[in-house]
Amino acid sequence: MKNKYTELTHELCTMAVMRCFKKKWLRHDFMDVINKYAGISRKEFVEGSQGGSMLTKLQVAEAIAFEMENRIDNLLKGDENALDLDEVIIEPRPDGMTGKMRDIATLCVFHQLFNHLGKLGMEKLLSARILPQQFASIPGRGQTGLANYLNDCVLRGKLNIKYITKTDIKSAYASTQYSIIIGIVEREVPKAKWLITLLKALARMSPTGSLIIGGYLDAWLFNFLMSYVMRYAKSLHTERRGKKMTLVKLVVSFMDDFAFLGTRKASVDTAIKRTGKLLADKYNLVLKVGKSTELLSVEEERRRRKLDSPAKRGCPSIDMGGYRVHRTYTTIRKKIFLRIRRQYLRSAVDMELYGFIRVVHAQKVISYYGFFKHSDSHKAKENLNANYIFEHAKRAARHHFREANNAKNSTNSTHARNGNCRATA
Repeated sequence: MKNKYTELTHELCTMAVMRCFKKKWLRHDFMDVINKYAGISRKEFVEGSQGGSMLTKLQVAEAIAFEMENRIDNLLKGDENALDLDEVIIEPRPDGMTGKMRDIATLCVFHQLFNHLGKLGMEKLLSARILPQQFASIPGRGQTGLANYLNDCVLRGKLNIKYITKTDIKSAYASTQYSIIIGIVEREVPKAKWLITLLKALARMSPTGSLIIGGYLDAWLFNFLMSYVMRYAKSLHTERRGKKMTLVKLVVSFMDDFAFLGTRKASVDTAIKRTGKLLADKYNLVLKVGKSTELLSVEEERRRRKLDSPAKRGCPSIDMGGYRVHRTYTTIRKKIFLRIRRQYLRSAVDMELYGFIRVVHAQKVISYYGFFKHSDSHKAKENLNANYIFEHAKRAARHHFREANNAKNSTNSTHARNGNCRATA
């Protein structure tokens, strides 16, 4: 690859604005930036955007892009505070997937803009380094992609996978320093002065100098760093009679969770030990090791599933990304299934009492339905009458958002007539 980064241009800054502002144009803080740097009021923006016209949005993006270019130009001239970003606010909030309380950051608009610009500048490098076996925070992959990939791998006879050990990195974001990632970028693309300078400026905004949960660029940077760790783990091998034999067949990650898959338990354990040493020595990260799982053969799993007693039907699995992947089928993680079951039962009560599903339950029913769709939990799906409830939840959500959209359009029209520049809820 000739260039593993993209040069800073006005077009790149404009693209960063368009991507950052997507679905956020009418938010309070984004409208304030539009009004200040593009000189366009809410009234003008609403009128200019009617009928799906992009002209006003492009005018806004062009104006803000010029401001971003000016700030980066001053940054490259030596002014460390040229980006003029607000202080990062970190507060505990529940994680959407696990429900755990995590320290999640709130970033100002320009901090988000420079995050998107940094990602665009690194896009070629990220595409070259991030592996197909990485699934979290990467568009088009996610939990379902992970489950399907794992299921395909454990069924593939050529890989001969028998043992799986799941690991994770302790306090992954809080322990990963910007300086380590910037050092790698400097080695990979030493000529990308603007990009390296921007990354260093964003690193100074982190209260602890580490990656922050909630940052758009931070998720990409963590996956970027982990791609090197995964390559190292996959390259580990032993030699016997002059022939190299890899210790693990495959390493799969879902952000800070890793699954090491191999033929021999001893080989998998050795690979994990060496990978943990690399993480500790080179990146100051701690790898926590879970228990090893020995998968059953296809024939044994199918035999067990025909047994009369439910307690005897259970088979070893890979528990990752909210799914439990077995050799021949996929189910839902127990804790997640209990949350799904709770929402579907509440929705059934709504149907019985009111004749419709309240939107607070409808949205959760819709978001959880994918677990049923992409797993083999057919009996649970039938018992909960999931298809029937899902269809009514979609109707309830459509009705709610149609009413909300009508109310917002009515409010925006009133504000536009009055020349009011404040954002609506």
